[in-house]
Amino acid sequence: RSEEEAVNHKTLLFGADYCRHAVIICEGPMDAIAVGPGATATMGLTVSPAQIAAAAKFPVRCILFDTEPVAHRRAQNLADQLRVFDGETLVIRLDDAKDPASAPLSELAEIRRRVLGIG
Repeated sequence: RSEEEAVNHKTLLFGADYCRHAVIICEGPMDAIAVGPGATATMGLTVSPAQIAAAAKFPVRCILFDTEPVAHRRAQNLADQLRVFDGETLVIRLDDAKDPASAPLSELAEIRRRVLGIG
């Protein structure tokens, strides 16, 4: 419950403290944990202005939301909002899973290699 939070979860990007030059932005914490260091979570499809500002600080931003149509539209919308900032913003859509937490490890490794430069 948000009224019990010491810090409102929509004012931060879960996992951002493990990101450096590039960030992979996921919907949920379990998705970010599945991707590993370098991934963050917005804790849902609604992204707050504070979360957009936090993501904009990274020179390379990759959005990796779930594959449902509404999630893909939200990912595209977030990308449009982030593209006004310096740096590079891209959207990646999973090939073989509905979300990063259920994606094959090989697909996540390829995304980490492409975006973060690590495998």
